[in-house]
Amino acid sequence: MKARWIGFSLLLGSTLLPSLAQAYVGPGAGLGLLAAFWAVIISIGMILVFIAAWPLRRLMRRRAQGNAPGAGGTDGAENQDRQA
Repeated sequence: MKARWIGFSLLLGSTLLPSLAQAYVGPGAGLGLLAAFWAVIISIGMILVFIAAWPLRRLMRRRAQGNAPGAGGTDGAENQDRQA
């Protein structure tokens, strides 16, 4: 039982007290990580902008179709045909 506690304390001590890292991460990996991070942030921002702009685009498209000739707008000739 005492051996378990000694092993556990050594494991815990080795993980909580970091020593000198024997690895090198070059600038390419850091720049790649940074580029991927910004790509995710920009894509989420674009998604939010497109979702917010969707109702406005529909509204402008419906207004443009309503003002176009022959697009279902009411003019005098149509009203006269309906009355006759």
